[in-house]
Amino acid sequence: MIKNRVLVADYGDWLSSDFAEFLKNHGRNVVLRNNIQMCPLLRGLRGFFWIFGKERILLDLRRLIEFGCMDFYLCFVLLFYRPTTLIVFKGQCLLTPLIARAVGVRITLVFGSLPILSDRWVLCSKPKIWHYIENAQQKIAHIVVCESTFIAKLLKHDNVSVVHTFMDPRQIVKHPRCFSRDIGERPKVLFVGDDERKGAECFAKSCDGIDFSRVEVVAISDHLAVKDCKKISMAPRMKREKFLEYLNEIDSIVTPTAGDGGPRIIFEALWRGKSVISSHYCAATDLSDNPLVTLTSLNPIDIATAINSFQREPQIIVAGLQKLRNSVTRQQRLLLRSL
Repeated sequence: MIKNRVLVADYGDWLSSDFAEFLKNHGRNVVLRNNIQMCPLLRGLRGFFWIFGKERILLDLRRLIEFGCMDFYLCFVLLFYRPTTLIVFKGQCLLTPLIARAVGVRITLVFGSLPILSDRWVLCSKPKIWHYIENAQQKIAHIVVCESTFIAKLLKHDNVSVVHTFMDPRQIVKHPRCFSRDIGERPKVLFVGDDERKGAECFAKSCDGIDFSRVEVVAISDHLAVKDCKKISMAPRMKREKFLEYLNEIDSIVTPTAGDGGPRIIFEALWRGKSVISSHYCAATDLSDNPLVTLTSLNPIDIATAINSFQREPQIIVAGLQKLRNSVTRQQRLLLRSL
């Protein structure tokens, strides 16, 4: 084994590439394997099921076959590279961690979302096998990493590390673009979400109480009630890179989510000095003492009140960014010590 060599199992989720980049920046010898791109057979399998199988049972069968094939492939990569640490993501492989444990490789399990059993939005549509895989992964792993205490409280593991983001704290925006905006401009508030889980219904109902003469509201949503509100400007869906650039034009985001391990948009917005109006049922609860974060109930009146009372103040932004930078630096330092 080569000291500090880390194998990251990439299943096409950008979270895995962010994690790999984070480890590289801290002196780890990282091997990142995107299994889907490296296996033409799996690309063909995806195409077959995309054309012929859109029913739930066929989609689950496709995932089982796909993850099973990638799991076998990853076993060979593991034995070839002999890393000191294996990074896997929840519900995506089980055989590789078992072999890694047998040959003395440390296993880090990453939860980028809620455990299936506690997630009422997906529990009814997921076979129990995914829950069993998640539980087995937790028993095998040496350490579990997640992005909020909202997730950590639901995990069955003694060694859980919470890290809000793997981005470099030194890259936190020191001079957010909103500092240079005309003080007479209406603050621009953004909502992103399509369903009950993301708070689309609550947000749509809150529109009756929003003072649109004071704030400009933009939404990225396919929810009919949101689209029907004529005073809301609709923005098109964008790729992640373009969306992160678009955040520079926003002063605040509103995420009245009804249950989420993230959403990651909270940290992406805070990273750029944007304030967040969110519920008590997501990762925002970890940041309740940050002046950039406002927590509210799911009552539409409370959401509208929080939006109407939003103020764009440079002092609050600077204080919030400094607090975020300090907390993320501390979290990342603790994680690196345990890996």
